[in-house]
Amino acid sequence: MKTLHLDLRAREGVNNNAKGASLATVVRIYQLKDRQAFDNTDYPSLFAGDGQALQADRVAEKDVRLRPGESVTVDMPMETSAQFVAVAAMFIDPDLTQNSWRLVLTRDELDPARPRIIEASQNQLTLHPFKEK
Repeated sequence: MKTLHLDLRAREGVNNNAKGASLATVVRIYQLKDRQAFDNTDYPSLFAGDGQALQADRVAEKDVRLRPGESVTVDMPMETSAQFVAVAAMFIDPDLTQNSWRLVLTRDELDPARPRIIEASQNQLTLHPFKEK
């Protein structure tokens, strides 16, 4: 697989502040050799210090700004050494118990011809299953 295809979709209530206003969200996409450091890194540590926690495993990274009600298509070269794609959203109030602010896909869960759809809504990320052809 040469290209990573993702469709990022934000619902209107994607990243609500204390007053209920929905704000834009930065979604960071990582291509990783191994996922253990990502799985073991907490929310503040992941986004602090320029991602030092993932430095040994990160082979590519991309930030996408996602506004409420917006969809963004991401097509980026898939690094041959990347075995995982990790996606993390910088929500104002992430669910740190369920860790729904992040998700990980294995290389086998990707399709070279069809994008994986990830929805951001109510301070969480949801991976949509592939629809039957």
